[in-house]
Amino acid sequence: MIGHGALLGQARAPASSASKARRAPGLGRGIAEQAGVVVVGEHDPVQVEDHLRGPGGDARSTRAGSLTSPGAIAEDMASHLAWTEIVTPIGPFRLVGVGGVVLQAAWAPGPPPDLDAERDDAALAEAAAEVVAWMAGERTTFTVPVAPAGTPFQQMVWAAVRELPFGETATYGGLAHHLRSPNGARAVGSANGANPIPLLIPCHRVIGARGELVGYGGGTDVKAWLLDHERRVAGAGQPPLPLGLRRRHDP
Repeated sequence: MIGHGALLGQARAPASSASKARRAPGLGRGIAEQAGVVVVGEHDPVQVEDHLRGPGGDARSTRAGSLTSPGAIAEDMASHLAWTEIVTPIGPFRLVGVGGVVLQAAWAPGPPPDLDAERDDAALAEAAAEVVAWMAGERTTFTVPVAPAGTPFQQMVWAAVRELPFGETATYGGLAHHLRSPNGARAVGSANGANPIPLLIPCHRVIGARGELVGYGGGTDVKAWLLDHERRVAGAGQPPLPLGLRRRHDP
């Protein structure tokens, strides 16, 4: 059982990147440039990152791309790692978080393996309620804060994925074009596949160049259900994808 020293969780941004985020409060759901800061729903990106600051407000900087454990976040926030399980039409969905911030999610039952987490439904009640409402077609976005673990490039990809509209899809090539990824669709696909918080970070909306589902952590059947659900709920008349995410940009 991995406890508070495990290297499985939140990526911390260098102090200079955190300052950059503070100077740009309009970033909203995005991240500050390519820094590994927290992506936080509709909130300012710095709000959750503040929990990770040291005494006197000094950022605890590390080299870009380094990871800090969910347990370390729990210690910083004087809280504990919590998990909860949600019954959905396509199987159990597990959330792991601390202080209301979602750190991990998975289409799997039971407690998270290799993590010292306690079942605490109340701690993640807001996130669970949003998942239930999303599954029922009563909402199309998530506003709870999330803190995915990842390198700066992965954080950049996940931030872009969060901007994909409900009911729409983008291709790996289109996303790579949008992000000006030097390694193209393969690098974007790898980052998308490493997403630790599926659904809330909607990596299921990224598909192959010919419309194929490719892969998904919960299985392609789950991915197909999620996309069909979004199409049913969204109906016709959805806005086009943001510039750079349309299929016409694929090679």
